[in-house]
Amino acid sequence: MATQRHAETSRQLRAGVVDGRGSADGSRLAVQPAMAMLRELVERDPSLYGRDLTTALSQWGGTLFREGHSDEALEVFVEAARIALQLNEEVPPQFHADVVQRLINVARAFMADREYAHAWEAARSALELELSREQPTWLEQLDERLALLRELFAAFIAEKKFDQAAETIPLSKQLRQRQAVLLAPNELDTVLGDLIRDARLLHSSLRDLEAWPLLQEAIAMRPMLRVPALDRTTMSLASQLIESAIVFHCSNRRAMAMEATEIAAALYRELMQRRSGYYASQLRTMLEKMPANLRQVALGIGQELFDEQLEQDTSEERQAEAGPGRRPRILVVDDSALMLDLAKEALEGAGYDVDIAQVLSQIADEDKLRTFDLILLDVMMPELHGDDVAMILRNELTGITASIYLLSSLAKEELAKRARDAGIEGYISKRDGIEALVERVHEILSERTR
Repeated sequence: MATQRHAETSRQLRAGVVDGRGSADGSRLAVQPAMAMLRELVERDPSLYGRDLTTALSQWGGTLFREGHSDEALEVFVEAARIALQLNEEVPPQFHADVVQRLINVARAFMADREYAHAWEAARSALELELSREQPTWLEQLDERLALLRELFAAFIAEKKFDQAAETIPLSKQLRQRQAVLLAPNELDTVLGDLIRDARLLHSSLRDLEAWPLLQEAIAMRPMLRVPALDRTTMSLASQLIESAIVFHCSNRRAMAMEATEIAAALYRELMQRRSGYYASQLRTMLEKMPANLRQVALGIGQELFDEQLEQDTSEERQAEAGPGRRPRILVVDDSALMLDLAKEALEGAGYDVDIAQVLSQIADEDKLRTFDLILLDVMMPELHGDDVAMILRNELTGITASIYLLSSLAKEELAKRARDAGIEGYISKRDGIEALVERVHEILSERTR
């Protein structure tokens, strides 16, 4: 009797979906009675009837979604995901994938309409279902899922919905763990950078308790980085730890403040041991500005040794970059006086000799051009584009040994193409900020000596 009732109900359900495809309202009316009957059967024997119900729900949700009934489609898909999660291994993998993708599509639709709470409900149901099984996942899929969660995270932060932003963190962490297995070491730089940026977003919103797990994840991931990016990332992570330690200290969370300080101090010592005087010097300045008891923890042990080694390493690095007896020389060419002032102040503060030029006539002295170690050229200049100037410097003048880089706020893909076509070393994006400019210049000049 039950088998006969099951067959009849399944027939009604499938017929209802098919008959209702021309109208979402028709679909809703046709399917609901049969679905209620099948739910009753599912409660008795989930393994026998659950697959029919979840399949029908997925089809029904697709009909509703196509007809513009996003709220109802979300409710149906979430129910399908809940039952599939309950049945787990009894549901074929392709069905899981179908429900997950449908929910991701619904989430994207809600994101476009800025209905972030609904988008989060759809994304969470999709990812909880996807992560419930240890089945292979394409790297592109993981990137897509993480991008969606990061958009939701940023949207919740912007709307000051910090609790909802924090809810996205555990799922992001599980996705990153799967992603790390598939990524090459040089690709982990971006993942760790995203973690630090998310922590900084929470820190700027005074939500350091939520930022702390992100920093801990970044700390655990850091040893997997490729060496050239390690110093820069270590500096960025340590600076965020120091900021969080100060907040914890001010809010009487002393144990957390002490832990963050000790990790930052360990990263400082690591930079010293790798003889990275430039980053260690910046970090030391930040450590010295911490509250007295935290500063003592960070700098109290072996302080004289670190001071001596820091001074020696910084001097050696600068000399190695430039050659004996002088500091590295940099030329910055840009038609923006503000940009020239910012770049000159930041680069001179980092220990470089800097010349600036706002018009091309100011760089006409070929003998002087031959004295520079690095030339940075804005692209969109009124007289001649920077990449055209670069081609002249590289191909028509003799004795120019400087590394030449474009410095612009154009899209990075466009900058990479222009640099490649000009036959020069690369580009630096203005969009990354002045601090990133200084860090990149340091890397470039350090690499020239290797």
